[in-house]
Amino acid sequence: MSDNKDKVQERTINIDGKDYKESELPNTVINNIAILSDINNKKMLTSIDLDKLNILSATYSKRISDEMNKPTESSKEEDKTFENEKS
Repeated sequence: MSDNKDKVQERTINIDGKDYKESELPNTVINNIAILSDINNKKMLTSIDLDKLNILSATYSKRISDEMNKPTESSKEEDKTFENEKS
C-alpha cells in the first residue's frame, strides 16, 4: 500500500507564461522570486495601512471640527445675557 503523504509535489513557478519546476531554476531566480513576493506583500499591507490612516485622519479632523463648533461657556453666558436684555 503506497502512502500519498510521503509524496511531495514539486512547486511549479510560472515566469512570463512558461511553467518551470522550482528545482530547475537558479538560486538567484528563486531568491528574486522570494524578494518580489515580499515586496508585493508589503505593498498590499502598506495600502491597507494607508486606508486605515485616511480613516483615522478623517475621524480626528471631524472630532476637532465638532469640538470647535460646540458652544463655549462664554457664548452660553452671552446668550443668557442677550435673552435677559430682550425681556
